[in-house]
Amino acid sequence: MTNINAQELHVAIKALQARLKSRDFIDPEVTLSVSTKDWRTTCIEVSFKVRDDSQYTYKSFYGDDASLISDSLVEAHVYIEGLKSKAELEHEEFMAMLGRVMDRAKDLGMDEHFINPLTDMMKRLASNALEHHA
Repeated sequence: MTNINAQELHVAIKALQARLKSRDFIDPEVTLSVSTKDWRTTCIEVSFKVRDDSQYTYKSFYGDDASLISDSLVEAHVYIEGLKSKAELEHEEFMAMLGRVMDRAKDLGMDEHFINPLTDMMKRLASNALEHHA
């Protein structure tokens, strides 16, 4: 698909967005930009949220010229297919938040009686995740 027209581009971008939506990600967005201002002449950007209150996840795919747009589209599809499930991403996000809370509690010099239950819970959650996905 080296020669690609505007209609094909529209269909391809909508297909990427629909695939993100079918994976239950929130606010999926796919953009394509074609420029002559720097070495990145084409860029496809994929973004989505795992939850309403989470930050956007972004990934960009670049091509050197218009003939590589189709290669970037293929890369974007491979990326979306390789994404972890929404549940796995939510679990990772929660674990990261819990880790930040524990680090902050240690920074503030909070009592070990407060921090130790959080540490135990984090170990159990990590263990359950490993057992569940093994």
